Amino acid sequence: MTKDISPAAVHTGINSNRNEATPRLSSETSLSPKPTLQSLDVLSQFESPFDKQQALLTLLAESDDSDLDELLALSEDVTNSYRPQLQAAILQRLSQVNPKRALAQALGLDSQYRDQLFTSVFVEWAHSDLDEAISNARSLRKTSREIALNTILDARTDLSAEARRKIARELGNEQMAIDLIVEQKIEQSLKDPEKSWDTLVTEFQDDRQSAPSLAPVALAWVEKRGLSVVDQIYTSITNLETRFETIKSVLVSVAETNPAGAFEQALALPSDQHNMIAKSVSRTWARSDPQAALIAISNVESVTLRQKLGELAVETWANEEPYEILKSINALPAQHHAIAVTASIGAIARTS
Repeated sequence: MTKDISPAAVHTGINSNRNEATPRLSSETSLSPKPTLQSLDVLSQFESPFDKQQALLTLLAESDDSDLDELLALSEDVTNSYRPQLQAAILQRLSQVNPKRALAQALGLDSQYRDQLFTSVFVEWAHSDLDEAISNARSLRKTSREIALNTILDARTDLSAEARRKIARELGNEQMAIDLIVEQKIEQSLKDPEKSWDTLVTEFQDDRQSAPSLAPVALAWVEKRGLSVVDQIYTSITNLETRFETIKSVLVSVAETNPAGAFEQALALPSDQHNMIAKSVSRTWARSDPQAALIAISNVESVTLRQKLGELAVETWANEEPYEILKSINALPAQHHAIAVTASIGAIARTS
């Protein structure tokens, strides 16, 4: 290939002559069957990102590994905004014809987009020769090895969970596979939370790392079917810590849009040690509508709980809107005046 071209001949990806018609992939503009260093200059004539991408893919499909080496070297002179996309595409194509060469090139590039470049290499390699991809990833430094591992695991969702965990163990980070598998199961479960709930509870509730993943699925179920399913969610979780954290997360989230319903549900829970869930819901409600929260709290049957929830709501209101609560001090029950004044003055003092 000829090398008689200066870096200045490479443009930024924007058509420098606005009076000329934008080239299209047709008989009017064709990329040479054998790429040359001028090929990237041709790409700069395309104003449309779609046309440019199509032209780039055509160019790369017609290139062998030596051509791709040349194009990758030339890409170093392309403007920063287009360079990552360009180099990633070149490396992905090079990974099809010579993955070891692609990896060596990615390692040799001084790029702040190293993650993207490594992903381009291993996403192809994971499909073309999984064993070789794993073997070569093993020799990389920790950060690069984990990028490669994440790419391989993400690319090969067709493999069983155990096979992916085995790959992760070989590359020194089984937890990455576990987290990714859990994440993908949760994503699928969000589409039909009711159908997947029992399986997820059985698998996750006793695993401290995975248990928090139950909350978004439970919330999706409540949003789909209403607060009536909270009882079913509650009784299905036998691990006490997981049950508490899941129900608390769900009801606090619901309290953002339906505080009265969340509060009523929290008070009706068969067991809420130290009324922690009801307290959290009360705080959430007091941030958005403290007066409505206080009215609802005034109807709580237990005197002790009513007093405690009222104090929390007043304190929350004072911290959020100290001047407003001082103006409304006479509308508060007398037993809450002291905490309202103390909390509001403390809040004001933090800023003034």
